[in-house]
Amino acid sequence: MINRSTLTAAFILSFASAAALAQPALDREYEASQRALQAAINQAAGSTRTAIVLPISALENPVLARSITTIVKDPGSGLAIEGYDPVGYFTEGKALLGDPTHRAEYQGATFYFANAEHRQMFITTPEKFIPAYGGYCTETLANGALTPADPVHWTVHGDRLYLTRSAGANNAFREHRGRSIEAGDQYWEQADTFLSNANFSAVSKDG
Repeated sequence: MINRSTLTAAFILSFASAAALAQPALDREYEASQRALQAAINQAAGSTRTAIVLPISALENPVLARSITTIVKDPGSGLAIEGYDPVGYFTEGKALLGDPTHRAEYQGATFYFANAEHRQMFITTPEKFIPAYGGYCTETLANGALTPADPVHWTVHGDRLYLTRSAGANNAFREHRGRSIEAGDQYWEQADTFLSNANFSAVSKDG
């Protein structure tokens, strides 16, 4: 079972390492806007948990973009959503820890399940159970940035699983979910474009 602080630390190191390489492209105005965005999100969420925020616009830099995965996972083990069962949110109505003996791979990430039945349901239709936005915080994404979500703060809406980084962020999402989803979808489309372009450039360069 992955420790949440380990995942957060890994995200920090990944971001910091890439940022160091890309620093010439990041000016003072960008850094100031990033700090302002972080402060606004912290205030809105009311969370005591430290959030590492990466603005979507930063993904235009391919060095940064290549350090980000479309599904939040542990960089060492590849474990997604900290070992929680993605099917359990729908069938049990709660955040349910998975069993390592029941696992499945999807897009380079490993998912654990509480039982064989949940695993089979996932294998049959994985797109139904994958968290929206790959497990990044929905409310943070709606504000134009990425940060890993906490799987215990969740909402199922319209047959989609939405994860957020804190209880405060989850409450905020539930209060105006329509607006957050619309904004999140738009920002996620931008992020996907940047990530796809960065990966295409890397493959072209290597080839």
